[in-house]
Amino acid sequence: MSIAVIYDNKDPKPWVDALSKHLPVEKIEIYPNIEEYSKVEFVLAWKAKKDDFLKFPNLKAIQSLGASVDHIFSIFEVPENVQVARIVDFRLADDMWEFVLSIILKEMKNISQFRVDQTNKLWRPTKYKHITEISVGILGAGEIGMHVAKKLAAIGFNVSVWSRNRKFEDGIASYCGSEELEIFLSKLDYLVDILPFTKATYHLIDYNFLKKLKKNAFLINVGRGEQVVDEDLIKCLDEGHIKGALLDVFHIEPLPVSHPYWKHPKVQITPHIASITNIESSILQISENFNRMKTGKPLLNLANQKTSF
Repeated sequence: MSIAVIYDNKDPKPWVDALSKHLPVEKIEIYPNIEEYSKVEFVLAWKAKKDDFLKFPNLKAIQSLGASVDHIFSIFEVPENVQVARIVDFRLADDMWEFVLSIILKEMKNISQFRVDQTNKLWRPTKYKHITEISVGILGAGEIGMHVAKKLAAIGFNVSVWSRNRKFEDGIASYCGSEELEIFLSKLDYLVDILPFTKATYHLIDYNFLKKLKKNAFLINVGRGEQVVDEDLIKCLDEGHIKGALLDVFHIEPLPVSHPYWKHPKVQITPHIASITNIESSILQISENFNRMKTGKPLLNLANQKTSF
């Protein structure tokens, strides 16, 4: 039996080193340098390519190296006998909330505009709003989405969430289903997308969706790039309906140098860093999941294609 690590866009060695300390007698290999594919039963994966998993005939479990699992289910028809697990880590949730908070504060206090004014040597004092005057909507009320929502509400923001199912949390308004989407969007100053990528969320944020937002709303996408129709967002920005956008995720990553987002004056780009899996705080649950697989137990933080958002 051995463990394979597939990490397409980053160096997998830190994961191998950390896991080796907790599973010192196990053989851990970095894909595609696998000695015997038939002996691999446990795969750690992030951004695997199509059909990579098919090379492991005795696969029993796939451990995502992040909170999302869409990068697995979107490319692989997972057999019923193969368990898939996600990372659930307090550091991921806290990092996400801190990132979202930093963007909202920067925009509501006009820091981005003052930076532009500095470049143009303009002195233009501008009114700003207080936290209690700001409405923030969270698209996606899973574990991370609700963590962000509760943290924002705790410091005074007016917070609402939209998800597949109704949520019941003091101080947070909950909307669900397509019939409640428009009223949810119409009240927002800031829309934060933390949705997973599913068939239902693909290209959800199109022109008609964006036009339902209150004029001069600001979009923060830390969910998945596939949820936004790029051309429609640019159109709404150019028309002046959307004030601006901070985008951390994209259809293609790294974002191609020819993409119009790079030069758009109302778009801010970050390189998919809103919330990065911390090796030290997540390696214990990964090693535990390997031991659970060996003894036939259900993995921690199991996921499936119908995981609720």
